[in-house]
Amino acid sequence: MNENKPKSFSTLEALLKRVNTDKPKPKDVRAFRALLDQNPGLWRSVGNVAVQTQHALIQSGTLSAAVRESLKYGIRQLEEELRQPGDGALEALLIDQVILSWLRLNFIESAYTHALKERFEQSTGEFWDGHLAQAQARYLRACEMLARIRKLARPGALQVNIGDRQINVAQVPAAPKLTDDSTTEDESSDRTGG
Repeated sequence: MNENKPKSFSTLEALLKRVNTDKPKPKDVRAFRALLDQNPGLWRSVGNVAVQTQHALIQSGTLSAAVRESLKYGIRQLEEELRQPGDGALEALLIDQVILSWLRLNFIESAYTHALKERFEQSTGEFWDGHLAQAQARYLRACEMLARIRKLARPGALQVNIGDRQINVAQVPAAPKLTDDSTTEDESSDRTGG
């Protein structure tokens, strides 16, 4: 192990190795559960299946080490760029799906491009076209769903349809407060000169 790693990281790493076996000892599993209870965000690093799938896709290809590391770095950058202040758990899950579907789409696009260099039968071309179309649809659905959730979460967003015209209002102004005599505060201050 690297001597520069903090002791807590070394302990975690050792525990993960003991638990990450076909038949881990029950005491190690209990210790790992306790660690998760103490560090609720840890599951995102260890058990987030979408992130694990991203890493598996990157490792499965015939990519050079430089390209693999660049992809890992790029995914972290994309995640930061897609994250917005106020995002909750749902947005985080959707961001994982956007990135995973983007990655899968580009892997399929690359494989399709390499396949085009070869001579192949019409059924092979149809296979790749279908595969690519499905990947594109998944990616676009993930992006659209993230945008929809954000639009729904925006405070004060309003859409009004009048006849065949649609009017979008970015911010709905707050209703004026009424005073005891059923006038607004603005109206009563105008009367009193204040």
